Amino acid sequence: AIETVANNVNATTVAVQNDGRIIYPFNTGIRRINENGTGETLLGTGFNSVIGVAVDNEGRILAAEYSNSVKRMNEN
Repeated sequence: AIETVANNVNATTVAVQNDGRIIYPFNTGIRRINENGTGETLLGTGFNSVIGVAVDNEGRILAAEYSNSVKRMNEN
């Protein structure tokens, strides 16, 4: 079954953290929502057009930028 957990996200990619929270790129930042789609939080800004996100095995967030660079930030 397919379940919608969030609307109006407009993301090209998402990643799921170990605790089930979902992160996704948003213009020049990264946002996070709970696994049920509530509690949107802006995690970081100042990126150059984030086009992809991932979570490494230590829980750190990686952001791929349109400018061909990858940046890493702490989970919290």
